[in-house]
Amino acid sequence: FMKQRFFTLERACVLLALLPICHAFFLATPACPRSFSSQTPTLDAYVCSRVLRPQRLGVMPCWSCALQSTPRNDRTFPKALPKPGGPSTLALGSGAHSGLPTPGRPFTVLGIETSCDDTAVAVVRSDGTVLGEAIARQDAIHERWGGVVPGLARAAHEAAVEDMVQLALERAFGPSATPDDVDVVAATVGPGMEICLRVGAASGRRLALQHGKPFVGVHHLEAHCLLARAPAIMRPDASPALPAATPDSGGVGTAAAVAFPFLALVVSGGHCLLLRVRGVGAFEVVGGTLDDALGEAYDKAARQLGLPLGGGGGPAVEALARKGDGSKWPLPVPMLGKPGYDFSFSGLKNAFKLAHAAVRLERGLSLAPSAPQSPSQGDATGLFSEEDKKEMEEHHIRGYRLDGAAGAEREVPLPEQDKADLAASFQNAAIAHLEDRVGRAMVACDEEEEEGFGRTLVVVGGVAANQEVGRRLRELCARGGRRLPKSAKDREALANVRAWTLEVPCPAMCTDNGIMIAWTAVERIALGCSDDPNEVWVKPQWPIGELLLEANRSCIS
Repeated sequence: FMKQRFFTLERACVLLALLPICHAFFLATPACPRSFSSQTPTLDAYVCSRVLRPQRLGVMPCWSCALQSTPRNDRTFPKALPKPGGPSTLALGSGAHSGLPTPGRPFTVLGIETSCDDTAVAVVRSDGTVLGEAIARQDAIHERWGGVVPGLARAAHEAAVEDMVQLALERAFGPSATPDDVDVVAATVGPGMEICLRVGAASGRRLALQHGKPFVGVHHLEAHCLLARAPAIMRPDASPALPAATPDSGGVGTAAAVAFPFLALVVSGGHCLLLRVRGVGAFEVVGGTLDDALGEAYDKAARQLGLPLGGGGGPAVEALARKGDGSKWPLPVPMLGKPGYDFSFSGLKNAFKLAHAAVRLERGLSLAPSAPQSPSQGDATGLFSEEDKKEMEEHHIRGYRLDGAAGAEREVPLPEQDKADLAASFQNAAIAHLEDRVGRAMVACDEEEEEGFGRTLVVVGGVAANQEVGRRLRELCARGGRRLPKSAKDREALANVRAWTLEVPCPAMCTDNGIMIAWTAVERIALGCSDDPNEVWVKPQWPIGELLLEANRSCIS
């Protein structure tokens, strides 16, 4: 008994001796930006900031934050830390960790975007003028797989990025152009596919270091939103005598096409967000998707209908929907009339799948047996060639189907008119869901009567190029976010409502491009901000929210 007691006491003494060491280690570890955002720190916040912190440089959120982050409660945005020391040949300003261009004159930015499946590079002047652009599309590479394959996308980025950089420079400055001709280098560092982000970020960092240029790491979603402020892009017919954005001018200011603050709707294949944009790096998440993004729902509807996915499922469904009747097969509008501003498309996808099956049953059509989706499942139908199998093994492709238009299923297609009616019904319900959610947010902004709020709705992302989405949201803005009037009383009330302004970039600017990356760098440089290329990490999971401001606080203040 005494021996057991002594052993227990000995273990307790060892633990007590280790406590000061552990305490000193925890205090030396940088805190997570999310940790003490409230006035009263919680135990969860303390554990998040000290115990679960895996990164020592403070440029990434901790594991706990990353796992717990949601569209509505994203407080994991990293705080940019200055370089610990060392000589520099660049004149550093407040928050300018890699220097700034020469004050008092216009400057040019080289922007690189590789977050998903297109290698996009552009050279943009500080007034928004696009001097040169080059894009290497990957539609043909991924079409037969029915979706973007990360390994193939990375290989395509690596093969194209240097050529696209040179081509953009030559289109901007002539055949003898070099990276020395630009003043700033910018690249997307998140969010997106990690192995794809690394290609563009590494290229941008290398160019900045080799040629002694300031570097700016750009948030992909912020770039989409801020592109609406580029004057030469959104107002191409306006006077070119717009003041250039320079660090000593206090920002872009009156030169911007859209003034802060504004409401932004981001709709793409991977995102569906409603944001209140208060400034560069200052975003408030109003609503997000609870399950799937709208672009993803369009892609799945296109697969269900057997449409080609080379140019994206959204454009294919939109083109087919123009020939159909949206009331022929009515689908439920998700969350119609429910409180809140979040989106949900999983129910609509399931309803569309059931409607598609019902139409096939009504037409007396049935599905053929499904073919295998990977070589490991066998190849009884001879669907995969030896070259296909080699490519799948080389790039670790699993769960993809060849002939991505309709997967590997061999079925008798529906009549074209039935497919058009189904496409129109799906699009009608999806846009009605957008109208309901966005309209509620617009009404809430009006009711708050926020001083200086410009009543401007900016719609960005790949789905923003959809003409029917633009038409319906433009009508919604004309009604101030209110529903269609059903009575004379409703029409009378609607007459006194202040209309909103809708801003949508041209279709070519809605999809991922290097122009938006370069312009976002213009906005940050105008505030005196730049990043150290030696310390920039890619951030595949990088929620956007209020604490994005923390990344720029040193230069905004």
